[in-house]
Amino acid sequence: MTTFGGIYIPIEVKLRILYYLQSLKDMGNFSEASEMPYEEVSNIILTRHRNITTVNISSKVKFIDEGAYQLYQAVTNIHLPDSLVAIGDYAFSGCTSLTNIHLPDSLVAIGDYAFENCRCLKYINLSKNLTDIGEGCFSDCKSLERINIPDKITKINHSLFANCKSLKSVTISGKITDIGICAFLDCRSLERLTLPHKIASIGKFAFENCNSLIITINII
Repeated sequence: MTTFGGIYIPIEVKLRILYYLQSLKDMGNFSEASEMPYEEVSNIILTRHRNITTVNISSKVKFIDEGAYQLYQAVTNIHLPDSLVAIGDYAFSGCTSLTNIHLPDSLVAIGDYAFENCRCLKYINLSKNLTDIGEGCFSDCKSLERINIPDKITKINHSLFANCKSLKSVTISGKITDIGICAFLDCRSLERLTLPHKIASIGKFAFENCNSLIITINII
């Protein structure tokens, strides 16, 4: 069930509404697919609009569906609302021209590979309320230079920053206890990393080919 205009609507009816809204957009009633007035951005209605360069998501949206903007290779800017709670798996994967995105503090979860291969993205601010960042979320972001891991994150998942060849600075929360397999694989520009004393496990190949990296354990 989903809420639409204060009324609970079954999923099969919701899909019909989405197709109807899409037809309105095609007739010029909406300037952008992501401005439609519902609480979830679905990949169903977006597959025909991959030539857009800027995404402005409605202030009512709480969830971005799996693969909603995957392979939108022309997108350079994405504006997310303060209402956003979760970003689905592969939501922005392959947005190879993306250079600017701001994640609101309302965001608590980002799915697996959500920003994979956003190779022009140099920096991304992470919500201070994030509790989960999925596997491979920023893998192959080859221009990413720096990132801060929020305090509520306790695990760096598998392949999270794999092949981020430009990554120079990572600030890790003192609450991190686990670093997954291939988490920093091939981060060749990473020079220093301070890990908290609570680290319980480091997965295989977590720092493979990080040839310049010096790791310090904070014992305080």
